[in-house]
Amino acid sequence: MAAGKVPEVWKIFEKRMQKEADVIRAEIEADSLTPDTTQTPTLNQQCTATSPATQTPKRPYVLPGVIELLDHLSKQKNVVQGLVTGNLQATAMIKLKSAGIDTTLFSVGAYGSDPHQNRNCLPPLARNRALEQYSGLELQESDVIVIGDTPKDIECAKANNFVSVAVATGRFDVDQLREHNPDYVFKDLSDIAAVYELLAGVPL
Repeated sequence: MAAGKVPEVWKIFEKRMQKEADVIRAEIEADSLTPDTTQTPTLNQQCTATSPATQTPKRPYVLPGVIELLDHLSKQKNVVQGLVTGNLQATAMIKLKSAGIDTTLFSVGAYGSDPHQNRNCLPPLARNRALEQYSGLELQESDVIVIGDTPKDIECAKANNFVSVAVATGRFDVDQLREHNPDYVFKDLSDIAAVYELLAGVPL
């Protein structure tokens, strides 16, 4: 939800880290090994320490409607806000904080630093964590809404029978996103009342 100019070296770093993670997972599966998840925090810290995201001098900016929606939704008892991203967890927190977004608004999350086979596995991981964290919570597939600005975000939602909301604030415009058949498409999140009603199920 935050956007800004990020140095090209960071983009290269992210792609390289993702490729290496995919290779490691493939080797683990081929050897029928169980990943040592106790090492994840250490790896997360090491990668974040060398990440250009911790050194970028350009502050990200928050897109219209994001802060207001997060704030309003956080007050709804029937809404659990989660963060799902291919970034390492620590890196994601750095990016949000640098944009002035309160990271405590996200009760659960799933990250690239979590053991997973591919990105489509992350949304259900966040859902499972919500179910574990909130006793008595009923969270059907149709209750989970995935918001993103790329075709891959739409694919993540559809692969898990979740609701997909595409927002054309990234590299893809409304028409390009519609080609991937999301459930809903918004040019941006500036129409706070409309987006809120969709996400919360009640008028603002």
